[in-house]
Amino acid sequence: MSDIITYPENGITYDADDASGYLATRQSGVYSAEEDFAVSISGELSLTVSAGQAWVRPSRFKGRSIIMEQPTTLALTAADPVRTRIDRVVLRYDAAARKTSLQVLEGTPDSASPTAPAITRTALVYDLCLAEITRPAGSTAITAANLTDTRADETVCGVMRDGVTGIPTAQLIAQWQAAQAAQEADARQQTENQLTAAQQKFDAQMSTMQQQSGELSAEIKKLQDGGFYTKEEADAKFGKLYTLPAATSTALGGVKLSEDFTADEDGTLHLAGGTALGPYPVGSIYQSTDAASPAALFGGTWEQIASNRVLMGTTDSSKAGFTVEAGLPNIVFNLNDNYFGESPTGTGGVSVSVRGSTYLRSGGNMPAAYGNVSFDASGSSSIYGNSRTVQPPAYYVYIWRRVA
Repeated sequence: MSDIITYPENGITYDADDASGYLATRQSGVYSAEEDFAVSISGELSLTVSAGQAWVRPSRFKGRSIIMEQPTTLALTAADPVRTRIDRVVLRYDAAARKTSLQVLEGTPDSASPTAPAITRTALVYDLCLAEITRPAGSTAITAANLTDTRADETVCGVMRDGVTGIPTAQLIAQWQAAQAAQEADARQQTENQLTAAQQKFDAQMSTMQQQSGELSAEIKKLQDGGFYTKEEADAKFGKLYTLPAATSTALGGVKLSEDFTADEDGTLHLAGGTALGPYPVGSIYQSTDAASPAALFGGTWEQIASNRVLMGTTDSSKAGFTVEAGLPNIVFNLNDNYFGESPTGTGGVSVSVRGSTYLRSGGNMPAAYGNVSFDASGSSSIYGNSRTVQPPAYYVYIWRRVA
């Protein structure tokens, strides 16, 4: 019958096997995944493993406590020139050698799908994998992206636990991974929903823009071909949808035709017979230095009038539309009791009125007449006495009157 080991008791000598039985109550792993046996890059081809404490349990009744009080640096071999491989840093307990050491296990290079080398876990040799290093083909240095911390992975290392303070890291990691996967799936779904909504909105906007572009192209083509909107089309498009801008003290407002006007398709405006007056109604006078008829500007029928005449305001005795001929005030004077020749005569505007006869020289040998002399300019031209004013300086223009 084998002895039942009770540890510790005073007065009893214990050996290493007895102590390993006590340590077997703890599961294999590092003491803390935060600070024990952490692997970091220290050079292009070197790693540093921090100080730490760990346990290994090679068998049910055997356990070992491992302590490394100082950091240790490990050198790496060169990467394969053409194929990628995965290496592992392990904390290895060797029962036969009765010691624990840090080792780098090199993987097998593989261009397609390289895998990490297997770890050993027997009663004689027991590995805790601290990290994995991916070695890209031809690489001359390792980077943070190449280094994977595996201390929390219970399948290759894990965090030490016992029956009371045990931490099921594999279960926690699985739960965290499941939650992370759910969050990522939800985020992906939200992103897909947002992209779908954005695509639908974009498609709708593009469809509207294409429709508007087609309509605009048709309108431009219509205008290029010389077409215009009919009144019904213009009313439908603009009449009830567009508000004319209001005029201000410094800006002209919108202009819109009232019912008193109509417009042809070519843009010609016509007075429709309402209360509004045209700019030149029938009877209006238009003056210009341009010889062209104002009908081209205002429509209607016009006649040119008053050539070589001036315009004057009407009076009660001079009605609009009548003409008068040119005239000057008459010039008259009288010269009474003058002596003339024997038979005096007057011509033009001059007239002689003989009152008697006599002899002017001494001796009475020269007969003469005496009488009155008068002057009347109208006797020489009918222009005199035909007006009360004199023609002023003038500026010549074309004068037109609208007759229809």
